[in-house]
Order: sequence, then C-alpha cells, then structure tokens
Amino acid sequence: MIDRMPRCFPILAAWFFGGVVVVLDARAQEPPVPPAILSRDVAPILSLSRMAASATYSIGQPTGEEQYYLELLNRARANPAAEGLRLASTTDPDVVNSLKYYSVNLAMMQSEFKALAVQPPLAMNANLMKAARAHASDMFNKQFQGHYGSNGSTMSDRITGSGYAWKTIGENVYSYADSVWHGHAGFQVDWGGGTGGMQGARGHRANIHSANFREVGVGVVNGANGSVGPQLVTQDFGASTASQAFITGVAYYDVDGDGFYDPGEGIGGLTVQAQGATQSAVTADSGGYAIPVSISNANRLTTFSGLSLSFSANAVITSGKNVKVDFKPAYKPPVVTGSTSPKAGVASTYRFSLLGGATAYDWRVCRETPVAFDGGEDLLRGVVNSAGGYNLISKTGKFSGSGAYRFAQPKLNRDETFTYTAEFLPGRAASLSLRSRLGWASKTQFAKIQVSTNGGSTWSDVYSQAGSGSAGEPDFQIRTISLASYAGTPIRLRFNYTMTIGTSAFYQTDDRTGWFVDDVLFYDMGELSTPVIKAASTGGSFVFTPTTAGLYHIAVRPVISNRSWAFGPQLKVVATTK
Repeated sequence: MIDRMPRCFPILAAWFFGGVVVVLDARAQEPPVPPAILSRDVAPILSLSRMAASATYSIGQPTGEEQYYLELLNRARANPAAEGLRLASTTDPDVVNSLKYYSVNLAMMQSEFKALAVQPPLAMNANLMKAARAHASDMFNKQFQGHYGSNGSTMSDRITGSGYAWKTIGENVYSYADSVWHGHAGFQVDWGGGTGGMQGARGHRANIHSANFREVGVGVVNGANGSVGPQLVTQDFGASTASQAFITGVAYYDVDGDGFYDPGEGIGGLTVQAQGATQSAVTADSGGYAIPVSISNANRLTTFSGLSLSFSANAVITSGKNVKVDFKPAYKPPVVTGSTSPKAGVASTYRFSLLGGATAYDWRVCRETPVAFDGGEDLLRGVVNSAGGYNLISKTGKFSGSGAYRFAQPKLNRDETFTYTAEFLPGRAASLSLRSRLGWASKTQFAKIQVSTNGGSTWSDVYSQAGSGSAGEPDFQIRTISLASYAGTPIRLRFNYTMTIGTSAFYQTDDRTGWFVDDVLFYDMGELSTPVIKAASTGGSFVFTPTTAGLYHIAVRPVISNRSWAFGPQLKVVATTK
C-alpha cells in the first residue's frame, strides 16, 4: 500500500508517518491518504530589520482557495466543538469515504473537539505564504509528500529563507487532497491507523489549534502530476519575534447565502484602518487582510472604506490576542432599467444599479430563441469532458433516430460530462423531458443532470440516479425534471456520469454499460443566443441599439477584485419596427 497520509511537524516533535487520508482509488485499490506535520520551538538568527515597516501592511495576494483554508482554520479555532460536529455530519463524498476507510470513531472525535480550547484567529502572512507555496509546488513537481524539499531543505530553511523572523513554527502538508474541504477535514480529523481511526499524536490538529501560533501561510497547487493531486496544500504556522497582535479578517459578499466565505466572494481594494495602529491595510483580491497592533489591551475601532463601501466595528484586544473583524455587506447584483419596447435601429439609454467594490461593469445583450429538440445524434450542441476511449454517441444503444448520448467510465474516478454550449432561460413552467437508460452501473455510479447559475463555476443536481449494482434498466425510461425554480435566471445544463471516489465501478464501454440519454425536450425555456458583451460606464449607464425587431435580454455584471462576477437579472425587451 502507498503511504499517502498527510504529513505534519507538530510542536517539539517530528512525525513522518501519515496524517490525512485520501479516498481509495478504485483503479489501483490504494488506501486513502493522510497529511504530514512539523513544528519546532527554536528561533533562528534573523534580524527584525528584515521586516521593514511601511504605511501599509500586506498579506500578499492569497488565492480564493488559500483564503478559504484560512477561514476554515479560524472557524475551527473559534469553536472547535461546532467544527467537530460539522466534520462528523458532512455529506461530502470524499470526506465520508475517508472517514469510513479509517473507521473513524465519530463520537470519540467529537468528544476530543469539545475538549479543545478556543483560540484566537490566525493572520495570513506573506512570507509564510511564500514558503508554503514554494513547498507545495516542489511536492507537485517532484511528486512527493513530506517536509524535506527535493533539494534537502527543511521547514526552518524554507521559512527562514522567506524572510520570516520566527520563534515558533509548524507545518502541515498534504499532496493528495481532493478539495479544500477534504484537505481541511484531513488535517482536523487526523485520520490514520491509530485508536479511533485517527493518528496517535493528532499532530495536524494540534498545529491548527495551537495557542503558540499567531500567523499562517497557506500554499495551494491544483492539478495531478503522476501520483500526487488533485490538490496539494502546505500550511506553515508561525509566531514571529515581533511583539505584536493582529486585527485580521476578510471582506466578502456572501453570494451563495451560506453564511460563510467561499472562493470567488472576496472584495479586494478596500482600505482597512485600526484606531491607534501605525499601519493600515488594503484587502487582497481574495478579501483578506491583517493589521499589526500593540498587544496592550484596547478597543480599536476598525474601519473599512473605499469603492463606495464603508463599515466599522470595534476590535477588542485582550491579553495580547489576535482579533477577527469581517466585513460582509449585502450582495445586490446590478439591476437594469430602461425601455422594454425600444425601436429597432434607434439608440436607447439603459441604466443599472451600482455595486460597492466594483471597479468596472460589463453589459450583455442576447437574443432569445426557442430551444430546439435534441435527438442526441451528434455532439455539436455542447462540450465534452471525457477520458476518451469510446464513442459518446451510441448508434445502437439508442431510443430513436440515429444515435443517443452515452456515458461510460473507462477511467474510474473521472466525471464524464456533456455541457450544452447555450445558456438557457427557464420560464415559470420550465421542465426538461428525456429518455434515459442506466445500464450496468455500480451503486456508487450516478447519472446526473446538473444546473449552474454562475456560468459553470459550480453545479447543482436537479436529477440523480444511482446504479443498481447489476444490469440496470433494459429499456429507456421517460424522465421529467422541473426547472421552474430557476424561472428568469439564466442557467447552464449538463449531463454528468460520475462516481463516489474510492469505490468500485463498472468501467466497460459496451452498449450494456453506463448511461444513455436520448430525445431531450425543453418546455417553457428559451435559448440565449448570439450574446454580445461590452464594457459599461462605471457611472451606471450604457446605450443599446437593437439591430432588428425581436426579443432581447439585457443584463449587467460587476468586475470586483479583477474578477468578472455573474450577470444580474435579465431585462426582457421587445424591439419594434420604426
């Protein structure tokens, strides 16, 4: 068996056995993989002069995923018992598989989390992030997991070399995470071969919940390279030789309404000031920031300003501990107003509501046309993401016509998808009707129809059917899926044949195996065709000249933190002749 547990250096000890588990790879029948730990409490010879003061304190530019790791770390430190409950009750298939593989005693784990002391938040540090990123990239490029770099460097070598003047440092690494949540769960649970299905020292968890650390740097590399991937992460924890606390946090729009930060929600470019501090901060594109302050007890009014946003809250420094102050304004996407019956060939001015944090806007106009019947005869209406090795159009396993979409998994653990190129606009009675046949498929292989409201960044299931573990359906069945809940919201649609990572599956590609889809009908749905996207004035207006009479849809999206966000509500206009 291959040792893929995460690795860590905990305080005052070095542990070179595994940590976090990865899901069982059904192809190779390998065990899940734990992370790795390392910490030490010896200060290097490094002058504070290497950390020159400036008017603005910078944490660098963490990616959204790196910031997400930090938010999860700080949530767990603030309420360990609640985090233990989340981990025990998660439905994430990758985490569930890892918990099952190591037979983690969830009651024991939750009891241990309840016994953990509440700790102040960690602040992101640019130098620690630099060291963490370099090591994550090294593990990716050289296909390994551990605390010694491919050039023989140690954790202390890398952190000292980054310019961080430290007195205590620690490290968690994981080369086999499936996602941020899976990597976080692996470090926190510390699953492995010890009592209760967890590593004996709980070293990764000890690093995360240690009172000895004030700062952290997170480095994430996504991708697969040989045996490592799909995500590699290094967490470098530290306490510097400087006597200072931090006011830290994140500014973000909770677009998905889950009450927590997610990658892509950060608001960058805001100025953050704390009363009595000698330095201020500007939020990174990911939304994160930190401001060093004196460790003396004080109530420090912390303000966010800029880009038409403002907010203030008290940061109460007690016992020299870090404090978290987040800014979460309400998200109100740009709404377009103007004539709903413009004249073809005549310029009309439209206005839209402005959004704080935006530095630019785009407007888009689309024609709406009826959605044509899809007989599954070819792949011209969408984009395929497939391992290949078989024909995604079956000429024999069809319901009617000359072919049908078919999905198999010759390479296990890989999603096989067909995504419609068009963007659809459902009406109040919108639905999808199709002929479907799920043949030989394991109980952990799933035929799914999925919807995205953000251009394909994330997907939600609107239909899911598990295999039977045997021959499955001998004939095509009619499936009807309501899309009425998406009325008025542009969506993307895809078929996804997927499986639970680490389980067994049928990998054959003949016409008895896998999922077959034919005769797709779209009811009360329009297709947004020929989209044209142009820059809009930051003052909140643009000019639209319909070229011909007909139905159009107009929408605006903000550009925040150098990212184009989703388009807001559609304004339906019908252009008439002069």
